[in-house]
Amino acid sequence: MFRRRSLDQRVFLAFSLGWIRFLAWFIVASELVSSSEFSFGAGDVLNRVPEVPQIWLCPKVILYENIIPPLTEVEKRLVCGDFMTSAEAKSTETESPWEVIPYSQSIYHLRIFLQDRAYHHPQFEFVMALDQLWVRIGAKTLLRRVSLEDGNEWVSIHKKRGLLGRPVTPDLLNELEKYATEGLKKGGYPCALVRAEANSELGEIVLRVKKGDLGSFGRVKQDPVAGLSQQILRRYDAFKIGDRFDGDLLSLTENRTSSSGLIENTRFSTQCSGSSFGGVEQSVISGAPRLMMGRVGLNTEGVLLGSFAWRNTRLGKLGSFLDFSVFGSARRQSVVAAMNLYYDQSLIRSFFAPQLSFIHRNESQFENLETNVQVGWSTTEELGGAGWSYFFGPVLNLSKTLRGLGAIETQMLSWEGRIGVKSHDFELYSDRPRSGHQAEVIVDLSHASLLSQVTAQRVRIKGESIWNLWGFDPPLWLVGLRAVAASTIASRLPNGDLNLPADLYQYLGGSRDLRGFGRLEISESARGGSLSSVYVGTELRLGSVIPYGFDPFVFFDFGKLGSQSFGLDSPWIWSPGFGLRWASPVGTVRGTVAHGFSDLNARHWQFYFSFGEEF
Repeated sequence: MFRRRSLDQRVFLAFSLGWIRFLAWFIVASELVSSSEFSFGAGDVLNRVPEVPQIWLCPKVILYENIIPPLTEVEKRLVCGDFMTSAEAKSTETESPWEVIPYSQSIYHLRIFLQDRAYHHPQFEFVMALDQLWVRIGAKTLLRRVSLEDGNEWVSIHKKRGLLGRPVTPDLLNELEKYATEGLKKGGYPCALVRAEANSELGEIVLRVKKGDLGSFGRVKQDPVAGLSQQILRRYDAFKIGDRFDGDLLSLTENRTSSSGLIENTRFSTQCSGSSFGGVEQSVISGAPRLMMGRVGLNTEGVLLGSFAWRNTRLGKLGSFLDFSVFGSARRQSVVAAMNLYYDQSLIRSFFAPQLSFIHRNESQFENLETNVQVGWSTTEELGGAGWSYFFGPVLNLSKTLRGLGAIETQMLSWEGRIGVKSHDFELYSDRPRSGHQAEVIVDLSHASLLSQVTAQRVRIKGESIWNLWGFDPPLWLVGLRAVAASTIASRLPNGDLNLPADLYQYLGGSRDLRGFGRLEISESARGGSLSSVYVGTELRLGSVIPYGFDPFVFFDFGKLGSQSFGLDSPWIWSPGFGLRWASPVGTVRGTVAHGFSDLNARHWQFYFSFGEEF
């Protein structure tokens, strides 16, 4: 009897559990059939089990698909609340105000977080029987088209790379608004307003533009700097009063001012009232007047490089500079004391430039010691979309050759003149060159009748240009051209010797010109040293295609030497090669491999590695 009642109880229990399961399934199916998300016919309900989400965001929110990228812990808390077990809650001994989140609030926050990830069409369903929110996030909306309402002459939106196919997110809209606004400001519209509107159904973004009025630069309203005259910061302006407004020139001026060390930081802001331009204001963080900098580097020519510099940037009300710097490598060591002495408040860009330097060079062709004393005058100006610099003055050079080419001891007093030009775009993107040009001409004149042991003149011209092919942003293909020409004119002694210091001879080879050879490896030393040289190098770089900032490039360098002034009599020397550039977080890393071809030296492969050098 006992066994019989036990069997009846078991049968009854199994029947009850089966019935409960059937009722639960029926309730869930009824919820699904009645929802707007699912539509099943009678045959569908009878013949298949509806799809059930399997991804648990938390016990109350279940997903059909993964969210990519996943929600952060803070976002998940705003959607789910604190869903710790009671035991976990007791172990923390804290009260949680986020323990229960209403479903309406969960849907509100989750919709925002999904839109931030380009999920613009999520579907939400509350399953009452299970007290759960089921979410189908759908597919991401990708950008298929972008258009600019006005200002296409200044903003080439079709030239901006990497837009199509990107997820349509608020960050993308902000990026496009900023890009278009900066382009319009560069074109002369300081108060331009751009609003990005997205159509999530079509994957389209339209940029609505209000250009406002054209503006021009006027007097800048500036925060005062203690101890300095009010107009001193204007010596770094990349613009003149009356020039058409250009936002890039404000950025360049900020870079110049901050890098000078005169102040710690500065920022320009445009004053706009609707579409009317009210001028430019400059905010300033003064900082300390003294600046110390230390740097360490590495390359295959100088091995370990190190430098230390100390600068006092506020000597007097005109903001004169005093610099003291030390540099050391396996090839070169130097100690330099220099000053920019400003002397007239009405000539804030002009200054005297005294300098004293001690240099030891240990090159493959020579080893020498130099002492240089310079007293000259310098000034700068902005002209034709570029910054110009000028220097003129006497330079006394005392040189002693310890090994190789060069007179044993020489004394030369030279009158030196320098003219340099650097386009604004080249200077603005100096950390990652993309366009522009720079050039410099240096002339040294000395005569035996004026505190010199030899009569000699030297002329050196160098320049480089970079072109962004097809004008893409960021650039796709960059072409660079670099050239240097130099010659020394000297009278020979009765015995035929030139009696020149080592640095007045011309050399080729190394990272600065022929990259298929070692540093200063090529010289016509067998014929008494080269007095003339010409170098031309071209480079083609692929930009912003390989992830993590790696840019491959190929190059071709060639040059010639001459044993006579303004004459080239050596065979052509050339070196093709390739390399890789990486814009690392600690500076630019550059490596090259090239093969040198020359009748003056043995042909060989040359590897070079460095930090910070640019083309």
